[in-house]
Amino acid sequence: MRRTDRAVTDAEAVLLLDTAEYGFLSTVGADGVPYGIPVNFVRDGNTLILHCAAEGRKIDNIRHSHSVSFCAVGRTEVLSSQFTARYESVIVSGTAECIEDADQKTLQESLDVL
Repeated sequence: MRRTDRAVTDAEAVLLLDTAEYGFLSTVGADGVPYGIPVNFVRDGNTLILHCAAEGRKIDNIRHSHSVSFCAVGRTEVLSSQFTARYESVIVSGTAECIEDADQKTLQESLDVL
């Protein structure tokens, strides 16, 4: 992180993940092209569960490379006179996997509702 004076604690990052309305999932496809898309999510411990369609570019990219980045943004304030914005965000990197098992999907859907 370039501006370490703006870093948040782990507890603050978790709180933001728990309160953010949505986040952005970034993947890379077989063609090497990056792809970012807004998604709904829920946190379960150290796992983020994302709801998505059974097919499409996001799933194709995850099947190609399990490495992903996820960014959630909380409160924002545009400071027009200063040509900037004040906002809170958290970025996490990790691996993604598609849940194929029907029982696991049921659990995932139940968690998404919480």
